[in-house]
Amino acid sequence: MTLYRRSEFAYMSPAVETTPDILHLINTEKQSQSFQWIVYSAIVGHPLIISANLAEALKCLPSTHWISSAELAENPTTSIAHIEHLADIGLVISDPADGVRKNHSEVEEKLRSSAWHPLAAVYHFCTKWEDMHLSSAIPEGGIDTVESRERRSKLFAEFVCKYGLPPSHFHERKDAISRRALFSLHDDGNDLASLLKSRRTRRIFDVTAPIPFQSLSNLMHLAFGPQGIFEVSDGIFGIGKTSPFCGGLHPTEIYLLAIKVENLEPGLYHFNQRNRALDALHYLSEEDARRTANEYSAGQQYPKTAGAVFILTSRFYRNFWKYRKHPRAYPVLYMDIAHMSQSFYLLCERLGLGAFFTAAINSINIENALKLDPYIEGAMAMLGCGIPASNQLGLSVEYDAYEPRSVSDMRC
Repeated sequence: MTLYRRSEFAYMSPAVETTPDILHLINTEKQSQSFQWIVYSAIVGHPLIISANLAEALKCLPSTHWISSAELAENPTTSIAHIEHLADIGLVISDPADGVRKNHSEVEEKLRSSAWHPLAAVYHFCTKWEDMHLSSAIPEGGIDTVESRERRSKLFAEFVCKYGLPPSHFHERKDAISRRALFSLHDDGNDLASLLKSRRTRRIFDVTAPIPFQSLSNLMHLAFGPQGIFEVSDGIFGIGKTSPFCGGLHPTEIYLLAIKVENLEPGLYHFNQRNRALDALHYLSEEDARRTANEYSAGQQYPKTAGAVFILTSRFYRNFWKYRKHPRAYPVLYMDIAHMSQSFYLLCERLGLGAFFTAAINSINIENALKLDPYIEGAMAMLGCGIPASNQLGLSVEYDAYEPRSVSDMRC
């Protein structure tokens, strides 16, 4: 006798239109079916289109407990053949299970035991990239800054022509009952204020200039490393870092793709936070390291010119252990990364390095290369730095000082 239950980590909605090439059409029914459903599954990792008959069969199964094949046989409205097909494609879990069904069952158990919120799991695993290649945003052939800015202005104008102007920078409440102006900034030459105001994203680096190893060490110590430790309960400790995170859990791990760092062989390293050291995982040539940076960043051109790229992953259960199936437990993973990224930017500015951040990454490629179990630890974003090139090709913004002005002075 076989037991069945619906996967807890799948959500279904009516399909407005079917696009088989994009949605990996799975359908045993005749294509003349007039109504179909789209199912988003964390186990499958991409949307599936199923027929109305399959959808009805899926609705008959609970996700909280098992239903036996004998019980299903007693229900004249349920087709065992439909249930079996749903088990084959990962929307139904069966017991016993072998082959692909065993893999589906194991993934479901990993998600359950790691306390994933079902909606968060579906979003995370259905939005990951693999082998994505974006078009280059960096002009080739030594284009000058003026021409680069003209190209960017043309592209922006075309975008605005298609989609209209963006919402206004400034939002004001019409129901405000009064207004009190703040004092002008008074920083007394404050170093932090100066760093905050000079923070920039840099995308063009001097490929001939290595990052000093001392600068890399300082950067990793202060942006990512533990600064203190405190006991939460008997044998349970929280870690204090230069950025905040709920409960001191800090689930973010750092992997370094060293490309051109003084006295450090190019390759992939894991930041061993306990010992404040870099554990080598795989050595590469500089050329291969640059190619890897390009692959991991979904074909973006500027990461491969950097001296170092940092892959930020999340150990999911590190956070979900405390905030079990909590609807806010997943988004705060990105908040940890965001806090660290701002510290990273400020430290790079202080160290004379250029910095960038991107979440447009081929996370599946990265996880495969780092041999991560993606249901336990997943790639979330990338940071990078290097010695800035003297010509930023107009890709680094130089701001005019801002002073409050009327809305009519600014278009958007």
